[in-house]
Amino acid sequence: MRPEILNPLFRDITSLKGVGDKTARWLSLLCGNRILDLLFHLPSNVHQRLIYERGEPPVDQLVTFQFTPQKYFVPPRKKIPFRVLGETSFGKVELVFFHSHKGEVETRFPLEKQVWISGTLQNKNGFFSMIHPDYVREKKEEIPTHEVIYPLMTGARNTTLTKLIQGRLDQLPILPEWQDEKWICLNHWKSFVESLRILHNPQTIEDLLPLTPAWLRLAYDELLANQLALMLMRQKNQHQEGILCPLKNELKLELPFSLTSAQKKVIKEINEDLSSSNRMSRLLQGDVGSGKTIVALFSALQVIKWR
Repeated sequence: MRPEILNPLFRDITSLKGVGDKTARWLSLLCGNRILDLLFHLPSNVHQRLIYERGEPPVDQLVTFQFTPQKYFVPPRKKIPFRVLGETSFGKVELVFFHSHKGEVETRFPLEKQVWISGTLQNKNGFFSMIHPDYVREKKEEIPTHEVIYPLMTGARNTTLTKLIQGRLDQLPILPEWQDEKWICLNHWKSFVESLRILHNPQTIEDLLPLTPAWLRLAYDELLANQLALMLMRQKNQHQEGILCPLKNELKLELPFSLTSAQKKVIKEINEDLSSSNRMSRLLQGDVGSGKTIVALFSALQVIKWR
């Protein structure tokens, strides 16, 4: 029986505000149908946006600067982009928009009204341009200095995913600690909830490395939970009634080699399991060429002889 405190994490993603059929469809394909699946969809990168109030910003990087629109270039045909020429602290910059309506661009960029824009700046033959700015805001404080990037797919939007995840992180229940306190201190780990928050709010790419305390905490929790689940399932299965295959007489095969002591021991243990009324749950391990097949043959012959 699942503890009641965990029930909100297992709700369907369609219960989230702002998740319609279209968004739910790509969320389901991207990470899963539950809120827990959404929270376990961890970021893969973090982009830092450099703010430039004066001076020329670097090209081919995410930069933020002030922009004053001065002139529109309306395309004569659909396949030609809409362009907005404007002034900045380091010279003229042209914004390029593909498949955009004239009214939409003019609403976002009224002439002579200063705005802050952020995106990847390009320089071709000494002329600065930016294709589809990521952010257009009246104040620079409204543009994030760094942006978490998630693994995406066609139709998925990073901004939508970030907003949904951050909204759920703020509403995570306070879960009791299930790890040993000394073990937590020894590894310098935070709580499960705090570790999840840290991974979804990295400041640099180093915060996402797999050996950081937050990553190790979640990985250890997942491994431990998996082993405990397997143990419980094994215990449940072993207490269920199995098919008796008792061996009255020892099987003897004419083999061109002698069985090792380890093989004889394992065959004896499997015989005892097959002779028990409980279900057998056993994994036979060994290197290549160690003789696992002959052990399996003896086990199969015991079942065949009984049948």
